Amino acid sequence: MKSKYTLLTATLLIGTLLMTGCSSHKAKAPDKKTTKTVKEKKDSVISSKEVTDKNKSLLNKISAIEAKIATLEKKIAQTALGEDRAKLVKKRAQLEQEIEEIKKQQIKNAKAFQKSRQNNTVK
Repeated sequence: MKSKYTLLTATLLIGTLLMTGCSSHKAKAPDKKTTKTVKEKKDSVISSKEVTDKNKSLLNKISAIEAKIATLEKKIAQTALGEDRAKLVKKRAQLEQEIEEIKKQQIKNAKAFQKSRQNNTVK
C-alpha cells in the first residue's frame, strides 16, 4: 500500500515539475548535428561536404540492410513453405522498402544541395 502512495506521489511531483518548467527537460540536449537532415537547413547554408557525409551515412545504412537481406535470403531458402517463410518474405520486402526510402532521401539531399548552389550563383 505504501509503494502505491510513493509511486503516486512521485508521479504527481514529476508532473508538477514538468508543468511548471522546474525540471531538467529545459536543459540543453546533447549535440545532435549528425541526426539533422540536410533539409532542415536553409538552402543557402548547405555545403557539399555535409551532403556527402550525410549520403555516406545513408549508404552505410543501405549496406547494413543489404546484409540483413542476404541472411534472410539464406533463411528463406532453408525454410519450408508456410507461415514462417511468409513472415521472412514479408520482412525482406520491408527491408527492400527501407532501402528505397533511403535512396529517396539521398536524392533529396542532392537536390537540396543543387538548389542551394543555384541560389548562391543567382545572388
